Amino acid sequence: MPRSLATITPDAPATTDAFTPVATATPAAPAIPDASAVAANAAAPDAPLPVAPADASTDQAEATDGGDVLAVDIPGAFIGKRSERLQVRVAGEVVAEAPLFRLRQVIMGSRGVSISSDAIQACARRDVTIHVVSRWPGDAAMLGAPVGNGTVATRRAQFAAADSGRGDHLARRITWAKVRTQATLLRYLARNRREAGATTAEALRMAIESLDRLAGAIVGDASPEAIAAAIAPDLDHAGDGMPAGAFADLGAPPAPVVDAGTPAGEGPSAGDTTGHDAAPDVDANRAADPAGAVDTEGDAAAPRPDPIDGEGDAPPTPMAAALRGLEGAAGRAYWRAIGAVLADRGVAWPGRQHRGTTCPTNAALNYGYAILGTAVHQAILLAGLEPGAGFLHADRPGRSSLVLDAIEEFRQAAVDRPLVGLLVRGVRLEMDDSGTRLDDVARRTVADAVLDRLDGAEVYAGGRYPLRGIITRQAQQVATFLRGDRADYAPWVPRW
Repeated sequence: MPRSLATITPDAPATTDAFTPVATATPAAPAIPDASAVAANAAAPDAPLPVAPADASTDQAEATDGGDVLAVDIPGAFIGKRSERLQVRVAGEVVAEAPLFRLRQVIMGSRGVSISSDAIQACARRDVTIHVVSRWPGDAAMLGAPVGNGTVATRRAQFAAADSGRGDHLARRITWAKVRTQATLLRYLARNRREAGATTAEALRMAIESLDRLAGAIVGDASPEAIAAAIAPDLDHAGDGMPAGAFADLGAPPAPVVDAGTPAGEGPSAGDTTGHDAAPDVDANRAADPAGAVDTEGDAAAPRPDPIDGEGDAPPTPMAAALRGLEGAAGRAYWRAIGAVLADRGVAWPGRQHRGTTCPTNAALNYGYAILGTAVHQAILLAGLEPGAGFLHADRPGRSSLVLDAIEEFRQAAVDRPLVGLLVRGVRLEMDDSGTRLDDVARRTVADAVLDRLDGAEVYAGGRYPLRGIITRQAQQVATFLRGDRADYAPWVPRW
């Protein structure tokens, strides 16, 4: 359901029709608890869920994500500053207002949206970030206050992690969580589609079996060669194979996984089957392109002028190359099953497409991931990390590789589940007259669904907290792991 503009500002009513919202706002979120509570939550998975503590510590306060999001997606809209609020005008008429003291983020989600320098300065003074959503997260612009010197130690450690093995260890954790969550979402869909036909049920069963096996291939100290061998049964057409001789054992095995929603010792190294919300935005491109040359985060827009043949990419480590291949195999299984679910409800699905797609379902996924990317990008910066230095995605000028890595843990929770839900309930999304992007109604529908999910509660660290805040906390955990302040990175595993 679209949000009512009347909720944006408590002291001035909106002047636009509630059926055609231009901007949306989300309520304040409670503080996120310290990560030390994870073990207690895991030890008693069926215990009553506590309320977030009112006396949040300093560490908890830093992870607090309260405030409003102002999302503007109408071409021709202008965002200006008036007194202590941002004002959105279309054709000279005020259609929405957002008080600056409550604002945490501005999202410009359409071409033709402009903003004044006064509004930019007011946002910078209040640490309100401004995101320009484009084709994919790495191509979006972000305006904010300069990052302080406190990030130097974290970034030095981040750069060193590419050679120390910590980067590969983080990539392994993220990939395991992603594949487990793909299986978890398919199980969730199977439980809620008991009336589905035999073809759909079989597609879900086969995909879940494949994803479970692939996730198991990453556990423990599996070498790149072992991971590559595990992919072989899933390579069902030429061109998907891993390059011969591309892998070498990295030496010291990684530490046992301790998952954020799983008791110690019951993470991937123990074959735990608790799901997790991660990212299904990978298909055959990943296995066919282990160097990361093909960007899998596209949107319905013309390709950017960057080379897409891998030119300029930093070469992957053997482990990263193996994990990318496994992601590709998992992505093919996952998207075939999603396609079967959609087809069962009469939704056309040509397969997963990225840049330049003319399919409204794919365009909706791409747009949803771009919106999610703004929250992840902001969390990465708040944690003192360098957005462009990733471990799973290839480094490339202009690409926020670490943002793309971190997004993998949250795509299904924030985007896939709500959008698939809309489609199977009969909501139809349309492209505009150009056939290259969603129309305005569809873009608002997607934005509302994703923003609602980001502010929706999920089980985390012994309580229920907004997904947006969990993203912030997980980015902080990435930083502490890379600095060596914690022994392992525990990926978030929601309980569906």
